Amino acid sequence: MSSIIDAAFSRFILPAGKLALVQRIAEKLVAIEGHKPDLAAADNVAKLLRRLLVEGHFELPNDAVSTEDFKSRFLDGATAAIETALIASGQPHLAGAARLTAGAVKWLNTQFDRCGGTDRGDPPPGPEVEMKNGRPVVVFWIEEDQNGMPMLPAINGSPMVAFSRISNALQSWQLKLKLDVAQTHDRTGANLIISGRVFGPEVDDAVLALTDIGPPSGRQLRMIFDLAEVGLSKTQFEATVAHEFGHALGIRHADVRESAQLMNPMLSEISEPRDGDLRAAAARGWMLS
Repeated sequence: MSSIIDAAFSRFILPAGKLALVQRIAEKLVAIEGHKPDLAAADNVAKLLRRLLVEGHFELPNDAVSTEDFKSRFLDGATAAIETALIASGQPHLAGAARLTAGAVKWLNTQFDRCGGTDRGDPPPGPEVEMKNGRPVVVFWIEEDQNGMPMLPAINGSPMVAFSRISNALQSWQLKLKLDVAQTHDRTGANLIISGRVFGPEVDDAVLALTDIGPPSGRQLRMIFDLAEVGLSKTQFEATVAHEFGHALGIRHADVRESAQLMNPMLSEISEPRDGDLRAAAARGWMLS
């Protein structure tokens, strides 16, 4: 079966990493036919692929990390390649899934790098991370609008729902590291400013948040959410905050190579650091509990 799929894909000229990605997708679709997934629904194809990725059944190529990688020309080639492979597999009734699968590839691209951990040069100076009872304390401040509402995305219709999930997300790190996280109402005393704005065209549409790469001591880092993002669930938002806080601690996507980790480039509903994330944190100087 693999040789048939290999032969089908050899006809298409695509960047190597992207070709490998769509080939693995075709192989998975053929392999799971016995489970009779509902391939008539693009959302189901997308959910299946997301689950396979998050569970580590196959990895994304290192070069498939930007919307620039998935232009219409690539998707057209992917559709043709997947369709040919599925027909060649002896299951021509699956050929109709090719178009849906190309759509799923495009959907998966919205999951790539949906945060924007970034080095913006020199963040403004801020307080040192102080020690209390032998543990460093990272202090955060949440910006409010003129009506006293937190400047956060509306989760389930309200930014207050997002507000209620912030502490849970940050404490997920506190439970695994010798670290405490505390909120302040004094902006000048914060190591991390949490806020929101509507991202403009200078920010990729797939990005949910922009966070300065830490460490936070002596600098005032920013974690900014896209206020135009209204489709997140409480769990997804909490997972995003936890991921972003990892960046504030100094962890980059490239620091975590294992799959199914909080700090992987593709965000999921993983909302607490796992072994690979904690090793990355330890490499950045944070002590494990």
